[in-house]
Amino acid sequence: MFAQYASSFTRSPRDVLAALEQQDYSGKAVNVQKERPFLNRFEQNFNHSFKAHMDVVSFYASSENVTLLSLVTRLNSVRSMQ
Repeated sequence: MFAQYASSFTRSPRDVLAALEQQDYSGKAVNVQKERPFLNRFEQNFNHSFKAHMDVVSFYASSENVTLLSLVTRLNSVRSMQ
């Protein structure tokens, strides 16, 4: 679901790095206030999907497949770092 955002998130850093190598950055400035609502929506949707995924994986780890417990532990550690 979030793979569709990957190209737009990597395009800007890639352009900046290329411009820094050329020492000629003539790109347009980004209005952070304009981008903030988009990033907030993205984060909200990601957190919702992450929680749903965690619930499903936790359920399967407790009921059907015990080997998923290591994945649940890793995902919980990622969530706690936020």
